[in-house]
Amino acid sequence: MERAEFERVFRARYGVRPKLEGLLLLIGVDVLGYWPEGSDKAVKQDLITLGAWRLLEWKGYAVRRESDAKGWPQFELQGDLPYQTAEKETEFLEEAAMAYFAEIWQNLGDVGLRDP
Repeated sequence: MERAEFERVFRARYGVRPKLEGLLLLIGVDVLGYWPEGSDKAVKQDLITLGAWRLLEWKGYAVRRESDAKGWPQFELQGDLPYQTAEKETEFLEEAAMAYFAEIWQNLGDVGLRDP
């Protein structure tokens, strides 16, 4: 799915423009299954990090090992990361997040799609 099409569909479904931090936050909440208690800023940062780990797992660069005492999944890298700079990391995560959502939407069909 091209970026422009992704942005159109995302806006139609969620009513806002997609941003990487928001995409990672949504993925993190999906992985954890709930919104944890705690400082909003710390919780958001932890969920964003969890979303990034999930994308690395989804692309085959990480493996989920176990959960910690609070139920948060723990991951382990499998080989070298697919990027070497912060710019390339952002590019990788954006592309992976768009593909991740596109796959979910494909599996859901048109369920819940708002009018653009």
